[in-house]
Amino acid sequence: TRLQRTRWRLKTALVGSAFALGVIVNAQVGTNYNFSSSLGTYTPITGGTVVVAQTTTAFSTAAGADDFTYNLPGGTIPFTFTYDGVGYTGLNINSNCHITFGATAPVGGNYSPLSTTTAYAGAISAAGADMRGGFTFTATRTAASPTLTAVSSFHGIAVGEELFGTGIAVGATVVSFDTGLGTITMSANATSSGAAGVVQCASGEIRYETLGSTPNQIFVIQFKNWRRFSTSNDVHANIQIRLHEADNSIEIHYGARNCNATDVAVQVGLRGPSNAFPANINNRLVAGG
Repeated sequence: TRLQRTRWRLKTALVGSAFALGVIVNAQVGTNYNFSSSLGTYTPITGGTVVVAQTTTAFSTAAGADDFTYNLPGGTIPFTFTYDGVGYTGLNINSNCHITFGATAPVGGNYSPLSTTTAYAGAISAAGADMRGGFTFTATRTAASPTLTAVSSFHGIAVGEELFGTGIAVGATVVSFDTGLGTITMSANATSSGAAGVVQCASGEIRYETLGSTPNQIFVIQFKNWRRFSTSNDVHANIQIRLHEADNSIEIHYGARNCNATDVAVQVGLRGPSNAFPANINNRLVAGG
């Protein structure tokens, strides 16, 4: 699977947590991190710990993976990760595709993690915007039939996932699907007929896992089957934030994405203890179009 990798590395000739702690005391993320990007292979993590496995499309709930902050207490990261001159072994994961450090956690609906005035100690944003778990597609349904036809996208579809939408029976799940025929068979009949109706799938997941062994461990936070909060069709993304023990560098991995034609802005980059620009912001700006 195609990967877009972005990387922020501390500006220092030497590497290692101890050295970074020693020299980046009054750090500023705007000047003390170098940025680079490259292409590679996206490798999903499948072990570790599941923070949330979305079981509903209900808004602003932990199970809905929407507008929610999940705290990973101190000791969750099996090494001390130094960010902006401070060592951390815990962090907060926000469902809007970013993580933060320090005792002050972001509010659930934190859509602008780099520019907000919230006084957390720092933030790493992979796609800061109004994001949530799951994805959507369009399909044609026929009343009293369990088969959806003309399915527009199968990104992330798996047997057993629950479906939601107009004319979709409560509790209906995916029994089988055929990408060649463009069909999904549900566990219950559709309750009404309609063409190109929007169907939501509650399949989002946040997971973390530590890869490798000391002193080269990598702590990975993964957003699986993620999308913008809206009824936009065929939007599907997989994203990872990777924290490196060896040199305290940060990587954001973007897997193959399926998007519609709507131009959407998200915040990508690093933030320190305030939103003062440019001293405490190290972000990416890519023109639309």
